[in-house]
Amino acid sequence: MGNFYLQEQELESAIRQFREVLAIDPWDIGAISHLGQVYEWYGNWSQALKNYKRVYYADPLYENVTRRYNNLARKYADSLAFYGYALADTTTLTYHSEASFINLLNSIWSYKLNYQTNTVRIFKPTAPLDPSTHLVSELSLSVPINLYFWKLEVTPLAGASFLNNLYSKDTAGAITGDVAVTDFFTFNQIEPILGMEVKLNPNPYLFFTGTYSFEREPQSIAPQRPRILSNSGELDITTMLSFIKHPLFRDSSLRSYARVELLTDSNLLTTFSQDFYLGLLDLEKPAINLKLTANVLYQDSQQDEELYYYSPQQLLLATGGILLSSYHPLNEDNALGLSFRAAGGSYMEELSSATEIRKRIQMDLEGNISYYRGESAYNLGAAFSTTYRYYPESLPESQWDYWSLVISVGYS
Repeated sequence: MGNFYLQEQELESAIRQFREVLAIDPWDIGAISHLGQVYEWYGNWSQALKNYKRVYYADPLYENVTRRYNNLARKYADSLAFYGYALADTTTLTYHSEASFINLLNSIWSYKLNYQTNTVRIFKPTAPLDPSTHLVSELSLSVPINLYFWKLEVTPLAGASFLNNLYSKDTAGAITGDVAVTDFFTFNQIEPILGMEVKLNPNPYLFFTGTYSFEREPQSIAPQRPRILSNSGELDITTMLSFIKHPLFRDSSLRSYARVELLTDSNLLTTFSQDFYLGLLDLEKPAINLKLTANVLYQDSQQDEELYYYSPQQLLLATGGILLSSYHPLNEDNALGLSFRAAGGSYMEELSSATEIRKRIQMDLEGNISYYRGESAYNLGAAFSTTYRYYPESLPESQWDYWSLVISVGYS
């Protein structure tokens, strides 16, 4: 009876039936192994490992239990990840590096240590007294609590950001650019970081993610800039459309996103976004996936802040594009993944102003290469974005008023 419930994926009934069998015969390796499979599907991987280990000690060749145990142990082993990128845009050059360590204690409890740094070079100051170079470091500890029986994950986070002012001035006030080694360990400011993330997956089609964070507004973390704190909340809802019995929707999805940020300078920033992904092609051999993408985004803020952080004024953006990805096995343990995204569209600012409305065209290109070797993944990516203002044409600044280029590398 337990096998029937297992095939029908009625997991709670299967657990109850296999436990009844083991109450009569505690060494029934069939019931122990199948109960381990139920635990694995249910998300209780630590208990599944215990069951597979018991079966292995009794009969190492039973129903590929050795392979099941090894695959599960590798999947939930402690892990290190590294990520870095260089970003250049119209005003700054930023070098970002990040390292994280994840320790899975059991099916419910784990913790993650994260350390990241941003070295920011401002070559076109937007605010008075902007420095030439500064370093922002961030250290945080998060504790994911996986309540798999409710399909819920709650992750509190605490940490701090550290600001280093990596420049000096002579008596005339000119920037000398001399940086000593000790400057990297001298903190001019320390700011707290607090946060919470909640993930809920009530069924195979719906995914909810909500976050709250309290921190200093990231763009205001610079010497001589005012201290502006941020309270922000986000809600992300992804709906898989595969429940619609039509080939077009088998690999299609909707994503709804909202963000509200309240700053201590009394400004309120809001963002609303709707994304749609329509699957056009999904091949297995070779593994190729092609999607059409569409996005509508609206942003606004109560106050117009031009110096210390970005505050959009009644911005409406609409874009469309393609997303192409492929997966190519090289041999039993190695594989290559490729992805490419291209999107373009138009957006407008100052929608309520009859005289100051600005119209732009935005273009985005992004490509990624991933190399998989066993359980490890190596990633190399590049992304380019630019905007062209076509109305009004009479403003003094260039019509190509923004661009950005990102080169990224990662390992996990």
